[in-house]
Amino acid sequence: MKEHTHLVAEHDVWVALCLAENGHYINWMNNLPDEVLYVPEEVFDQCAPRFLQLLGDRYYERTGLSPDLLEALTQDLGRTTDEAQDLTVKNAAEYMLAFLINGVQKSKTHYLAFEGP
Repeated sequence: MKEHTHLVAEHDVWVALCLAENGHYINWMNNLPDEVLYVPEEVFDQCAPRFLQLLGDRYYERTGLSPDLLEALTQDLGRTTDEAQDLTVKNAAEYMLAFLINGVQKSKTHYLAFEGP
């Protein structure tokens, strides 16, 4: 498993974007995703308001990114990269967007998921 941890500090509460092989349920014990991007919860929440609204009560669960959720998240991240004044938030949004684009390019063999704190 490839872990992208550079956005989080040791004591951050984080959320994760995951890329896993189709048909494999992520359980963190013996079925890990291929890649995980950890993002500080506070930063993610600033980057993805529409996504979070659509996600609703599933925020604290592991959720596969349906086309609607993926579209909302990519639109939120694109808007954040264009408009954010905070460089940390802007850089995180850019990195998340690149992670998602990479995942979409592998959609024939992999799926993207979100996991809350």
